[in-house]
Amino acid sequence: MKSFEGIHPILTNHLRLDWLTEFKLQDVIDFQKKFDKNADIKSTGDFINEAMKDVMRQKALLWGIEDKENHKFMGMGGIANISEDDTAPTIYIQAIDSMDTGLELELINRIHILAKNYWPTAKFSYNVYPSNAEIERHLKLY
Repeated sequence: MKSFEGIHPILTNHLRLDWLTEFKLQDVIDFQKKFDKNADIKSTGDFINEAMKDVMRQKALLWGIEDKENHKFMGMGGIANISEDDTAPTIYIQAIDSMDTGLELELINRIHILAKNYWPTAKFSYNVYPSNAEIERHLKLY
């Protein structure tokens, strides 16, 4: 399997995806608190460390998402359930509630293209938050 180390940063027209270690820890903590009110420096640091271990073991990919224009941390996205036999990787996105649908589709498309380049025979599943009818229709096209 190809090394994952070079898969960052990833740029789209409006977004930058990079390892979570490249973002301010406080921004990641504040984002985590939206989903886990008990998130703190220790739990978030542990989460980032485990995520990077999974990247190094080629089990998963996880990036922080930043708006390129205002440098705002907008969430996380990645690919989980990675295996050498291309079984069923999951493309997932967990973004801020106010993320524009167009930006979210831009993000989904970019991660999907990367995933298909690495695992051309895989059948992907998707876990996207927030989602709406337009995003769900788009995901069915894959």
